[in-house]
Amino acid sequence: MDRHESRLQKLERKRNPPQRVVATGLCTVAHSLPAERKTNLAAEERIVVDWYLQSNGVVWGRERITENPADQGRRCKRDGYLLDLLLELREACPHFKQVGSGCTCAIAAVAKCPTESPEDE
Repeated sequence: MDRHESRLQKLERKRNPPQRVVATGLCTVAHSLPAERKTNLAAEERIVVDWYLQSNGVVWGRERITENPADQGRRCKRDGYLLDLLLELREACPHFKQVGSGCTCAIAAVAKCPTESPEDE
């Protein structure tokens, strides 16, 4: 019986691999997909999280739909950010566009960053 249990556990691990640790500390998905979109996914679609900013011990993420089975979502480096994603989110932020809105979201904290990534310098 032990041999069968061991084989079953091995098959379960293959089918459901353990999740990778993204970060320690506080992680928040600041940009979620609408609930109705999440419940109406096509058969090949699934939701991943792009972790786009790590600042002061907090990792910020946004949900995204993908059809690629290998897509595990994007991850910024420790104490870093994904500039292209930040700029995309900033453009979509209704508060950021309003002059004097006092936008305090995570995007505003990095919005004054240069448009080139550190690798381009």
